[in-house]
Amino acid sequence: MKPGEGGDGTASQEIQDKQCSGESMPPSIKRLYVGQTIFITGVSGFLGKALLEKLLRVAPNVDKIYVLLRPKKGRQPRERLETILQSKIYDNVKAATPTFAEKVIPVLGDITLKDYGMNELDLQDVIENTNLVFHVAATIRFDESLRCAFSQNVSSVQTLLRICKQMPQLKGIVHVSTAYCNLDKEIIEEVIYPDIVPPQKLLDALSWMDDSLIEQVTPKLIGDLPNTYTFTKKLAELVVATESDNLPITIVRPSIIGASWKEPVPGWIDNYYGGTGAMFLIGKGLLRRLCADEKLKVDLIPVDITVNMILAACWRVVHTPKHKPPVIYNCCSSADNPFFWHNWLSFTLKSVVEYPHDIVFRTPHCLFADPSSNFQIFMNHWLPAYLGDAWRFMCGKRPRLINDYDRMHKSLDAVQFFMIREFKWVNQNVRKLWQIMEPEDRKEFPFDVTEINWDTYISNYCIGIKRYLMNEDLSNLPQARKKIARRRHIRWGTYALLVFIIWRLMYSKSLWDKSLWASRINTYLKTTKALLMLPS
Repeated sequence: MKPGEGGDGTASQEIQDKQCSGESMPPSIKRLYVGQTIFITGVSGFLGKALLEKLLRVAPNVDKIYVLLRPKKGRQPRERLETILQSKIYDNVKAATPTFAEKVIPVLGDITLKDYGMNELDLQDVIENTNLVFHVAATIRFDESLRCAFSQNVSSVQTLLRICKQMPQLKGIVHVSTAYCNLDKEIIEEVIYPDIVPPQKLLDALSWMDDSLIEQVTPKLIGDLPNTYTFTKKLAELVVATESDNLPITIVRPSIIGASWKEPVPGWIDNYYGGTGAMFLIGKGLLRRLCADEKLKVDLIPVDITVNMILAACWRVVHTPKHKPPVIYNCCSSADNPFFWHNWLSFTLKSVVEYPHDIVFRTPHCLFADPSSNFQIFMNHWLPAYLGDAWRFMCGKRPRLINDYDRMHKSLDAVQFFMIREFKWVNQNVRKLWQIMEPEDRKEFPFDVTEINWDTYISNYCIGIKRYLMNEDLSNLPQARKKIARRRHIRWGTYALLVFIIWRLMYSKSLWDKSLWASRINTYLKTTKALLMLPS
C-alpha cells in the first residue's frame, strides 16, 4: 500500500476543508527554507551529512545553517567542518553553488554539556536567529554504558528544549528518534509510550550511583528492550512529550538507515553501521554464516528517504496549529514494501560477485545459520582464521584474522536481537503526510518506499560500499572479477581433491589406484599454480 492509501481519510478531508473555506494551502516544502536560519546537531554523522547536503542543494537561498561540532582528535570544529564539506556527497552542491560553504557556520559545542558547551556569544546568536532546529545527534552504540547513553540521548534533549524555549523566532523542531525504541510492544504505533521510568528520577539516581552499581541495575531498568540505546531513545521521547511545553516539535523514527536510494547519488554510504558492515564482510569473503531468520522481514530505510521525511515533517509542524501534542512518524519500509532476510542475502551475494572488492579473503559465500550452530561457525569462520593466521606467521607477517573475526562476532552479537525477530509498525501519519504534499513536493522530497526496487537498491548499495567506503576504483572491476573467478576455480578444485583423498584412503589399495592418486595430485598442483600465476 502506498503512503496515503487507506487510513481514515483525515488528510484528504483536511485538504478539501481548506479548499472549500478558501484558506490557502501551506507553501511548498522548498519555500519553507528560503531565508531561514537553521540549527543542526549531529552533522558529522551519516544522517546529519545527508540532511545538510539536501538543505544546501534544494534551498541554496537559506540564510545560514549553524552546525554544532565538538573538537575531536585535536581538530577544531572549523577544520572538521571543512573535512565534512569536502566529502563526495557535496560534489553536486559545490558544482551548483561554489560558495555554499559560506552558509554553514560551525559552532563549538558538545551535547553532553550545559547549554551544549557553547560560549555566550555563540549561544546568543543561535537563540536570537534560529527558525528551525534538527536534533540528529545521539550515540548509536548498542553497548554504551547507561550513564553515557543517558547523557547523550536524554539529557541532550532536555538541554535542547531549554535552549529552544528561548528562541523568539522559532518555527519548528524535528527530533530524530529510532523505530526500535518500543520493541516491548507487539505493534508499534505512532504514539509516545509513557510506560517507562521517569527520566528525571533516573537522572537523579545516576547522579549518586557509581559505575559498577549502574552496570548491575541496567538489565532491570531496560527490561524487555535489548540495549541502552533503545532504552534511552524511548526516554528521550518521553522528555519531548513532558517537557516541550507546546513547542512546535515533531518526532521522526527511522528504522535501519542504509545507503542512499537516489540522492545525491545512488548507493552513497560512509559508515559500517546497520546492515552495511555485514554486506562488507560478505563481499570480503569473511562472513560465511549469518545468524538470522531468513523468513522474517528486515526493515531497511534509505538515508535520502529519511532526510526527505524529516524535511517534510518539519514543514508540517511549522504549519500545524500550536498547542497540539507532537506528531510521530514511523519511518519504516516493511509495512508498505516488505523485504525479507533471504532476499537481502540473495541480492547481496549476487551484487558482491558482480562488483567484487579488489582484495578478498575468500570467494564471497554465505548461508543462514541457527545462532546455536557453533560447529558451522567454527568450521566457516574460526578454522579458516586460525589457518590463515598460521600461514601469515610462517610468512613473517603479523597474524590478524583471529582478531578480525573476534571483532566481527562481537558486532554481529550486538545486532542479533534484531535479526531473529520481526517488528510491526503503524505508519498512518507517514501516509497522511505524503497525501497532503503537493505533486512538486513529492518529486523534490520523495519518501514513498513502494517505489524502491530492492534488487537494484542492494546492487547500488554494494557499489557504494566499494566506492565510498573502500575508495576502490570501478575501473578495476575486470581485474577484480578475474580474481574472484580464479578463487572459485581453486575452491572447487580443492573440494574435488578432498573428495579424491577421502576415496583414496577409504577404498583404494591397488597399484593402479596409487598411480591415479599421484596423477590427480600432480594435476591439481599444476592447475592451482597456473591459476595463481595468471596476470590480474
